Amino acid sequence: MEKFKESVKLCNELYGAFSESQGLWKEARNNKASREEYLAARQRYFIASDAVDADLKKREREKKRKFRERILKKVKLDEEYLQDAVVIKKRSGFTHIFYGGLDKGNSIAHGHIVLDKNENIIYVRRPAIERYFDQEFQTPKSAD
Repeated sequence: MEKFKESVKLCNELYGAFSESQGLWKEARNNKASREEYLAARQRYFIASDAVDADLKKREREKKRKFRERILKKVKLDEEYLQDAVVIKKRSGFTHIFYGGLDKGNSIAHGHIVLDKNENIIYVRRPAIERYFDQEFQTPKSAD
């Protein structure tokens, strides 16, 4: 709730700075206000605007981080893959998880998990290196 109040306060400051700047611009256009007053109001507007933008970006990053953590916890990836896993939510509602690539999660030979709109797993492909080693080191069955 505290963050919401701060956000409302920033928006009110932004609106006030914008209104002030707009009014001074009109006055300056009619030579009633000095150019310095207008530029000062304009600067306050830009500062308030930057603060609101920074707050919104911070909230968006936090929201994405929480979504990523929740999804990765749901699919129960191995610890070794968690750091480099890439989670992408599509407009269609499907979520794609890429993990286990050679350089990063979605590079060559990566694994892929797809979740539907209800976050049910509908597709799984393990990383190529896992598939290779599973085939390479399986013990052959004896012909007895």
